[in-house]
Amino acid sequence: MKRKTLDILMLLLMAMLFAFGCTVDGADNGTDISSDGDSDADSDGDSDGDSDGDSDGDTDGDSDGDTDSDSDGDSDGDTDSDSDGDADGDTDSDSDGDTDSDSDGDSDGDTDSDTDTDADGDTDTDSDSDTDTDADGDTDTDSDSDTDTDVDGDADSDSDTDTDADGDTDSDTDSDADGCVNIPARVEAEDYIDFSESDTINEGAGCDRGDGVDLETTQDTAGGGCNVGWTVADEWLEYCIDAGNGGNFSISTRIASDVASRTIRIEIDGTDVTGSINAPTDGWQVYSDVSAGSVSISAGTHTMRVVQETGDVNLNWIDFGTADGDTDTDTDSDTDTDSDTDTDSDTDADTDADTDSDSDIIGPCDIYEAAGNPCAAAYSMIRRIKGDYTGPLYQVRRDSNAQNTGSGGTLVDVGQTADGFGDKAAHDAACAGTYCTIAKLYDQSGYGNDIIVGTGGNSAGGQWAALDDFETNADAGPLTVAGKNVYSLFMDVRQGYRSPVGSGVQPGMPVDADPQGIYMLADGTHVGGACCWDFGNVTSTPADGWHFMDTLFFGVAYWGRGDGNGPWFMNDFEAGVWAGGSYPGDPGWGGLDDAKDAPPNLNNPSLRVKYALGFTKASTSSYALRMADIQTAGSLTNAYEGPLPQGKTLDHQGAIVLGVGGDNSNNSFGTFYEGAIVRGYPSAATEDAVFQHVKSVGYGQ
Repeated sequence: MKRKTLDILMLLLMAMLFAFGCTVDGADNGTDISSDGDSDADSDGDSDGDSDGDSDGDTDGDSDGDTDSDSDGDSDGDTDSDSDGDADGDTDSDSDGDTDSDSDGDSDGDTDSDTDTDADGDTDTDSDSDTDTDADGDTDTDSDSDTDTDVDGDADSDSDTDTDADGDTDSDTDSDADGCVNIPARVEAEDYIDFSESDTINEGAGCDRGDGVDLETTQDTAGGGCNVGWTVADEWLEYCIDAGNGGNFSISTRIASDVASRTIRIEIDGTDVTGSINAPTDGWQVYSDVSAGSVSISAGTHTMRVVQETGDVNLNWIDFGTADGDTDTDTDSDTDTDSDTDTDSDTDADTDADTDSDSDIIGPCDIYEAAGNPCAAAYSMIRRIKGDYTGPLYQVRRDSNAQNTGSGGTLVDVGQTADGFGDKAAHDAACAGTYCTIAKLYDQSGYGNDIIVGTGGNSAGGQWAALDDFETNADAGPLTVAGKNVYSLFMDVRQGYRSPVGSGVQPGMPVDADPQGIYMLADGTHVGGACCWDFGNVTSTPADGWHFMDTLFFGVAYWGRGDGNGPWFMNDFEAGVWAGGSYPGDPGWGGLDDAKDAPPNLNNPSLRVKYALGFTKASTSSYALRMADIQTAGSLTNAYEGPLPQGKTLDHQGAIVLGVGGDNSNNSFGTFYEGAIVRGYPSAATEDAVFQHVKSVGYGQ
């Protein structure tokens, strides 16, 4: 009974299914079990298998074919036509309405609200929140936060508001174009462009460029800002200088030290132009201007290097002056005797700020005078050796002969060119077609101590000593100095010059116990081996016999000797010639009767060189000898300094001699370039400055 009942129920169920037009396996035969007339299993009237009433195959109720509830054709749930999930109409995942992946409302691909490709809120391509292409917050293309094209924060093209690089508001000593100082001008120590420093720590205070060079705020009373200190040997600083059209420039250094015998030198383009410059030893911050002479510098830019030869020299600045020593650019015409081109009519009582004066240092006499040792007699056929001297350098005797003792012919003065050298053109014109001799050497000291051919002396001085001397051949000593063609005094035996016989003490000359100094530049390849080629202070009456004398001898004499075979610079005190020493038997002792027992002074070098420079000086307590080859030496050799030779006292007679002895001993010969006799006992520093100056003139160039 129950089984039949179940069967009947199953039949009724199947009948009902057929009544609804549906089969159990409708997915296979295309018929469904709904009543909407389509072929799927829902009743929405379409054939897409869902029940949302459309025919797009999804269940979201719209007809766009996607699975979200909007009608934009995608499945991101928003109402726009893209697939990024928002309703902004673009294809990215934000709602800012643009096509990039941020939400800033633009299309630049970053997350800010501007239209560039960074995130700084501006319209450029950097990240600095400004409108340029750098990172400084301004409107230009650099990185300095201003409106120019440099890196200094102002509106020009350097590191300040002018056209140089010195941090001020003017256009003074340099420029960004080449970093060079236009000379003549001052070069401050701290304005170097390159350096060699022994360590990386600045020992100073107040000044620091961050590179280890030892700078400090200077205490120099003359100013200067910063000085270089704590120096050691072989350190150097380089500077760029621009010589414009070129010319001759004086060089002066502002230096200080607290240690003796400390030196620097200056090189230009790798060439030593000053030799050793000795620093004063008054204290680390007690500065002095030390002349380094003058130098010819060609046109254009050059590298100047200041080299610490010994270390322990503080440097504040280097001054370059013009050929006459001026460092100003004014055009006033003072009535002083220097050679500038000023045009006002004052008489040196003006109050302008120019730096020209009669003390312009352009020659040895200026250096000596500045140190308190004025020249009493100064001579050179080659050049002006005192800055304010404007007269002729020498006098030639036209239509003369080789044995002229000072008469006849026609006398012609030879002056100097604008740059202070002997006027070769005037010399050649005067001597053209005839024999000329040198009739006079003009004194440049200002005392008027001109010298003429010597007259006979004491016969004990040699075979010709009692006879008058001959004038020198004017054309015998052609020479080139600093590119200038000039003549030197090329002397043979029995040729010599002196102040007029019997004229007594010459104006300004040291007399009696007055201290005295002498310098002389001569040719060591043209020297004699007899007595006595002297320059200095002697008696005015050579025929009367021996008198005390104080001269600088150069050559090979019978008595005192130096190292090697000579020639040597020695002192002729009369009745002997000393290469050093104070007592018989000392090295270099040169007494007339006992020199044979003395060894040579090995500190007094032979100088068989073209340009030999010698110094001697004497006071009541001492004398000294110093010398050097100016072409090779960096400093003077100290051959001797000590008491006067035994038996000698200072008793200057005040007359002047050149090329012969005090008694007219005229057996030797030599070539004289320049020299001076000065008052007082010059310091070593003064002599060093003269050496550096003479070295820089350009002999042999």
